[in-house]
Amino acid sequence: MEGQAPPGRSIEKSLKGLDKIPPYILDPLFAAYMKGAYFTLKTRHAAGWDGVSNIYADLPESSEQCLHPEKYLEKKRDRPTPVALPDMAYLNDNGWKLLDSAIHGELYLRLLLTVQGLKSKESKAATEGWDGDLYRAYGTKEGGTLVVLATTWDSEEDAKEFFDAYHAILPNKYHDFMEAESDGAKEGEASVRFDCGGDPLGAGVLVLRKRDCFVVEGAPKDLCDRIVKDLLATEIKNVE
Repeated sequence: MEGQAPPGRSIEKSLKGLDKIPPYILDPLFAAYMKGAYFTLKTRHAAGWDGVSNIYADLPESSEQCLHPEKYLEKKRDRPTPVALPDMAYLNDNGWKLLDSAIHGELYLRLLLTVQGLKSKESKAATEGWDGDLYRAYGTKEGGTLVVLATTWDSEEDAKEFFDAYHAILPNKYHDFMEAESDGAKEGEASVRFDCGGDPLGAGVLVLRKRDCFVVEGAPKDLCDRIVKDLLATEIKNVE
């Protein structure tokens, strides 16, 4: 039609605009097509087209199962562990309102590490042992942001690998990052306390507890300590 750009030019323009789309939107979109196709292919090889059809009645339970089809297809399926966060009603009393709550899954945790500076290969290695997670984000009317994340892993080694990877990205997340202290009282346990960049951004704590890893970011130090205490009092029973 007259005045309409040729198809090739429209496609070229669209491709040039891809770098303006945030990775948190673009990468999962690509994964849905590329990893979804891979998952379907592996299922067809293992169980034929009937197996592919049966997926609709027995959907994957996590991005982990899609990224690693064998964790879905094996007789003993690698099911995610449900993770709960403590109620923490005192946050509301202190002016923090719940903004969001969701499961990241292996895909988004991998993406988080990559966006914050880890190489893709390192992010993949640090999240392949994922077994479950849950996060909540809170905000104040003054613009404060608080994030609480609880994760659990297939083994203590997997949890330590994620702990180390998250520790490595903190200086990239916060321009004026300053580590306050690091300790580990028991075998398989460690913690890193840090300043997110002054009073406006608050403090943070990264905690390793055997197969679990917890993150608190953006709260005043005393509130961080209270949240961590509640997190450590929460038991996560891994699905075997």
